[in-house]
Amino acid sequence: LWIDTDKSYFLQTLARIYKGQGNFEDAIKTELENGKILKNMEDNQLYAFHLMTLSEYYLSNGQQQEALVCAEQSILLSNDNKISPAFPKLQLAVVCFQAGDTVKAIRYAEESVTVSNTLGNNESKIAAQSVLSYFYWKNRQLDKAESCLSEELDYLKSSISNVVAKMTTEQKQRLWGKYEHNFLLYRNIIEKSDRNATLLSKLYDYILFSKSLLLDTEIQQDANSVSKFKVKWNDIQQHLSNDAIAIEFISTPEDEGYYNTYHALVIDKHSSSPRMITLFSETKLEELKKTDTRTIRDIVGELIWKPILVQYPTVKDIYFSPDGGLHMLPIEYYSADGTNGMFENYNMYRLSSTKELIREIGVQHPKSAVLYGGLDYNLKENTSGANSSEMSSLWRGIAERGGFDPLFNTALEAQEIKDLLTDKNISSTLYSGEIGTEESFRNLSGQKHSIIHLATHGMYINPDDVDTKKNENNLDFLESLVNVNDPVKEDITLTHSFLVMAGGNSVISKKPVSDTKNDGILTSKEISQLDLRGLDLVVLSACESALGDIYNGGVYGLQRGFKKAGANTIVMSLGKVDDEATRILMVEFYRNLMDGKTKRQSLQDAQQYLRKVDNGKYDNPKYWASFIMLDGFN
Repeated sequence: LWIDTDKSYFLQTLARIYKGQGNFEDAIKTELENGKILKNMEDNQLYAFHLMTLSEYYLSNGQQQEALVCAEQSILLSNDNKISPAFPKLQLAVVCFQAGDTVKAIRYAEESVTVSNTLGNNESKIAAQSVLSYFYWKNRQLDKAESCLSEELDYLKSSISNVVAKMTTEQKQRLWGKYEHNFLLYRNIIEKSDRNATLLSKLYDYILFSKSLLLDTEIQQDANSVSKFKVKWNDIQQHLSNDAIAIEFISTPEDEGYYNTYHALVIDKHSSSPRMITLFSETKLEELKKTDTRTIRDIVGELIWKPILVQYPTVKDIYFSPDGGLHMLPIEYYSADGTNGMFENYNMYRLSSTKELIREIGVQHPKSAVLYGGLDYNLKENTSGANSSEMSSLWRGIAERGGFDPLFNTALEAQEIKDLLTDKNISSTLYSGEIGTEESFRNLSGQKHSIIHLATHGMYINPDDVDTKKNENNLDFLESLVNVNDPVKEDITLTHSFLVMAGGNSVISKKPVSDTKNDGILTSKEISQLDLRGLDLVVLSACESALGDIYNGGVYGLQRGFKKAGANTIVMSLGKVDDEATRILMVEFYRNLMDGKTKRQSLQDAQQYLRKVDNGKYDNPKYWASFIMLDGFN
């Protein structure tokens, strides 16, 4: 018996591996062999499970009739042996749905929910409700879809909130991977519904919950972790002034599935519920790009902000959390009417989640700062590297010929900022030349500095370009995402964004380094593994430092790495930045900050200052509008 059990377990595992590889024919053959063993063992429960699994494999291989027969046999065997038919009925429901019989699919799924409920089996009930709500949705039974799905999501919220503080990031990612489609489906249901107050309130709360699950990390967890997952939209409302609004942007797929439609979920001080404002579809945007003579900035700015301002004409403070492609656009600088940018008429706050509004941060008085600038990307032992130390780069990204050129303005930038800090009696350490190494940055872990400023090269590699860049530029530290549906992909995606420290050209030129952990390339993944709690402000004075892979509504790049490490406010760029203009901008930003202005006002005034330098030499948005501020309170 033990030998048969071992064989069965081996064959089950092998079949699952074949399935994961998309090799359904071998998965079926292997599972059939497993069935022979189980039949001889006379274990009806295991054999019923085998039939259900075999039905799944047949269905994946396009063999609907065989899948139907196996599912029906599994139900009969379960009924005859007093085994719960909940999962077999659910599998039969899926088979019927794939065959185009939605009525039968819904009936079997409803029976699965009923059986699970009767037996008190929450696991099978959640699985059945998830499938059933999708069937209702596809059959345009929106009320039933919403009722079924909200019951499931409320249960998940309640059960997860009590244990999430003890979960690792990987565990939370796997959990989200399992239920992500349910939360996204709820968005779709509400978009097509009558959007009443109860439904919109639930939607906003689900968004807050999902962002807490995805964005809050182990290092940020504390005694209040459980309560963070129970924040509701009206908790945020209590922190709004009379002339403020909070916005959670969301996207839903258009009917054809390729493009998205963007919406704004908005609350104000006196809302009885969130308001859902449909903004634009990407299909419409593509059409406008072909016919409208205005700049993309003006087109998108009007599509996003005009519908909101029509509803809130007296607003002054706008707190917003982007979604999807809006993460990659400096929408706070866009104009709603083709004149001034939003930041010139309103106080704009970009947030990782509007839940940030309930955090009691208070005014932060910097105690110490660490600055990086004027780094030697070759180091003495690597002077035969990929670039000439006599040539300076105008842009803070990789040079066209493949190396990282010196950035002469960064040395002056860091020194001027250090002088400003010293004048205010703020202790600061400057790393430049060959001492600004990756190791020196790693040693900041646990030191609780208030400010970190990094003036250097930055880069983001699109997932589609990872393999090419690895070959062309010898960026061997990049990791390829083999399965985009893998719920645990964060460690891979966080290698796609990085900063260049002293000696970084050793990677480009394939120079041997004694310690691969200190190769001069500081990835988001490496940053995320540090303890930077107490870091109130990090400034990434580099190209593309705000970019990253977009998953689950968030950006998995340098900002994710620093947030995981415990940073509060982040200043970063959405594109290439000019070396000299950036120095002027950054020095003025710190000057304003040291004069007592808020972070947001300090950056805004620095941008306006830069635009007027040398009679408007840097007035073009490419010099100043790339830099955005995330979670910039106080």
